[in-house]
Amino acid sequence: MDKQRFNPYNTTCPASGSMFLGRQDLVHKALASQGSFATVGFPRMGKSSLLKAVAQAAQESGVTVAYLPLAGSDEAELAGHIDHYLLRQDGRMRDAAIATGAGLQRLLSGVDRYCQERADDHEPGASKVMIILDETERLFRDQAVVEVLGAMGQELQHVRMVYTLFPSVYAEMQGSSSRFDRTITHPALLPFDEAQTGRLVRLCESEDVLRQAAGARVDEYRMSPWMIEDDAAAKVYRQTGGFPCLIQGLMGAALDAVETGQVTL
Repeated sequence: MDKQRFNPYNTTCPASGSMFLGRQDLVHKALASQGSFATVGFPRMGKSSLLKAVAQAAQESGVTVAYLPLAGSDEAELAGHIDHYLLRQDGRMRDAAIATGAGLQRLLSGVDRYCQERADDHEPGASKVMIILDETERLFRDQAVVEVLGAMGQELQHVRMVYTLFPSVYAEMQGSSSRFDRTITHPALLPFDEAQTGRLVRLCESEDVLRQAAGARVDEYRMSPWMIEDDAAAKVYRQTGGFPCLIQGLMGAALDAVETGQVTL
């Protein structure tokens, strides 16, 4: 099944609704935050898609964006992303793009200084930069990285970081730094009932189960994934304990099956 079916933050979707955290709202929260901004969720929950949507919305708002996918990245690859997306005029930054606590500190400090210099020169659009770090699980298991974020979160004037976290890593970070809670904000992507949410996700991932439970309606949802009933968000909220990332194409069919008793969570 196409993983993109599980992407409520598709850039072609307005992403609105009472239980829906829209991408424009995420950008505003991230830019207003005094520290970093995390999207917390389980594997295949759309965290990367969310970050890319936030990046696009930020660019549309005039914010300079650097998107850094960190999974398997080495120093040269990171430097290439930095050079291409953000600092083509400043080759000195290439050596700072290292996926370690010290390297992250140099990167953030350097970008902040770079932005300050451009802002001092009254260069339009130079005052805000959003660094989006994807696949950060390995990176944020490094205690030094957590300490860097805690120490620098309040100091950076021009840089905001947005990144992904598994719930387990987020919990580890909370327990490892007394300053962490004051420097990290995050949207409500973490379900209150992890087990129930997991079962619902597995149900949505099963084509056979959906076809058996929902019949022909599964094709309706697949062909028009956003043509779902108005109260779908409330249904998802009730069924999952509050996981807006699960408002998506096949969710309507799954919830229909659950509510009619054809499938038990």
